[in-house]
Amino acid sequence: MVLLALYFVWHSAGRYLDVRPETYAYFWPKRAWLWLHIGGALFTLLLGPLQFVGRLRAAYPRAHRWSGRVYLAGLLLACIGAIEMVATTPLGWTTGAAFGVMIFAWLTTAAMAWWAIRKRDIPTHRDWMARNYIITFAFVTFRLMSRVPGVSELGTIAEVFTTFVWMSWVVPLIVYECIGSARRLLR
Repeated sequence: MVLLALYFVWHSAGRYLDVRPETYAYFWPKRAWLWLHIGGALFTLLLGPLQFVGRLRAAYPRAHRWSGRVYLAGLLLACIGAIEMVATTPLGWTTGAAFGVMIFAWLTTAAMAWWAIRKRDIPTHRDWMARNYIITFAFVTFRLMSRVPGVSELGTIAEVFTTFVWMSWVVPLIVYECIGSARRLLR
């Protein structure tokens, strides 16, 4: 997952290292918000998998707590940057709504995980963090879907983009919930 995330970060966000208006196009006037979003999201995307490694958590609980705090700070920064960009998207209100709901879900799952750990409910905390990381990983899932040949021609850019936004986190979240429910039923 980390290698896949790094690949898409380099190919999708890495291009913005070339700081010229033609590179940014629509995002040029919003580049500060874009960088806030990208910078914060990088922390969540790359720190997330480390948080799930049981041996690291057990061996370095203090590091786990601190990297969790950095993860949440990155998530908040990413959401602040994303809200500004979503509010002014040229793709219309349906795309804005899709991203808005995703931001809400991202913040809500993080808040639930934080609340669970404050109550020392580790299993619930893990479940909410898994859900949160599924939403974090939507960036990569979205780009994977856009690479499927012919799929971009299924509608207008706004229609395809909006559909991909929803599918990039809702479908993996449904799969996660089904697997979790099946495990509980099998016990």
